[in-house]
Amino acid sequence: MASGQAEFTISGNSRIPSISLPLGDLLSGPYVDQLPAISKFLDGWQMLLAKAGVGSGDGFNFDEIWTADEAQAAVEILLSPEPVMRLEFQRFDGDEGARSLEGLLFRTCSLGGTSLTYSAKITLKRTDDPVWGYRSAHFEALDVRPMVDDLEEYGFDQGEARGITWLLDPRSLKFDRQAQTS
Repeated sequence: MASGQAEFTISGNSRIPSISLPLGDLLSGPYVDQLPAISKFLDGWQMLLAKAGVGSGDGFNFDEIWTADEAQAAVEILLSPEPVMRLEFQRFDGDEGARSLEGLLFRTCSLGGTSLTYSAKITLKRTDDPVWGYRSAHFEALDVRPMVDDLEEYGFDQGEARGITWLLDPRSLKFDRQAQTS
């Protein structure tokens, strides 16, 4: 490498032959500055697939990564010790000003024709924000498996098994792309 002559080899997958690339030029092209984040997401997605006992499924178009919000959220929630993403809520009926609340988040996500269902315990803390009264402070990964047929039943079963009575209905949660970029 010191002489400027090196080769980068990718191997270890029995289905794909080893690939060797000379390293003499600077890496260039689209998304170069985003490669670390892309790699982190795809590595995390592969880890979730392995935990669920699911193969990687079909190939996918590189552009699908940008629209895989649900899969990106799953990787962040289930694998990141300090997730960047957060959930915010205005208020809850009957919260009576509680400083913190614990609930169960359960969702299904997909990438490249492969779908997973997961659950996580979420801790919400009261904020001083005049609009968003509660904000996620912690996620604890509980389960990941191949996509279930009945998501609502899955959520009830996960909550009952863990003694969590407050379930976040996945139909009531939405991604805010503006918040993602601000």
